[in-house]
Amino acid sequence: MKKKLNKNYIIAFTVGLMVSSIGVYAVNSLSSSEISYDNVSSGIEADTMQGAIDKLYERTKSYKEYIPNDNPNRNIIKAYVYDEDQNSQTYCITGKEEKCFPTTCYDNKSKNSCKPGTIIVYKVNQDNEVKFHVLRDEGSTMMLQSQENIVHNTVWYLGNPQDNSQGPLTVLSELENAVENWTNVNPFDYSIGDDHSTLGYSSCYIDSCKKGYTLKRTNAKARMITVQEAIELGCKSNESLTCPIWMSNFLYNSTEYNGTDSDTDLGYWAMSAYPASTFQAIQITVWRYIDIHDLTVDRRGARAVVEISK
Repeated sequence: MKKKLNKNYIIAFTVGLMVSSIGVYAVNSLSSSEISYDNVSSGIEADTMQGAIDKLYERTKSYKEYIPNDNPNRNIIKAYVYDEDQNSQTYCITGKEEKCFPTTCYDNKSKNSCKPGTIIVYKVNQDNEVKFHVLRDEGSTMMLQSQENIVHNTVWYLGNPQDNSQGPLTVLSELENAVENWTNVNPFDYSIGDDHSTLGYSSCYIDSCKKGYTLKRTNAKARMITVQEAIELGCKSNESLTCPIWMSNFLYNSTEYNGTDSDTDLGYWAMSAYPASTFQAIQITVWRYIDIHDLTVDRRGARAVVEISK
């Protein structure tokens, strides 16, 4: 929030300094014209105290705020070290646990200074804070995934025909609409398609990928996780309890880790299509593994993957 410097504050502060420096102490109020002034010690060219005050005020007009605009992590409210070992002294899955250990890893511009799972409480706009987990730390930027589903009960793609070669147009559109008012989240460019990288190919058999749909998004504030990112975090196909707890928390019947009975989604969609069937795409399930399901299945949502500066 910008805070303009108050002239009365400057006057009071300046008078206090100048008066104390020349040894003037008075019980009654003195006007600035009654106080002697020496411009040698102050370095301000003026003949009177009032003139010095006015000069100083003119200089401070350009300093409009206490926190610089270029501080990229000013919207990071808190951060905690993630630890899902409930036998440890630092057990921390959601950021609500009493044993959560605060961290300022986001102040370190070195790559991987914030470990995957690190809990980031981020001010997405003037009125709202959202909890995220670090997917990966690139050094000057971090890729985060929201702690909970941002959209609920949404199909991957509902088109005619229901064909995954079109990409996740339905759920991605719902997600982008849901985060539209996240004014503190910068749009970022990403391409899901031909590049076999962390984002990687858009069509995967879990353990191998090939070229699928080509979807180039520009100026998007959020996307979904990819199957490659999920695998990097330890998730496996049809092998339950392999994903970290945070990835499947706040889904249906996950009340053990601060979830609620109102959480009804059984999972959330990934960006990745399934090449063996044009009617299927990949999801992260409540049972903590990667699975494949029909594009139009219900009780699936989407979590926001965003990029922020450190």
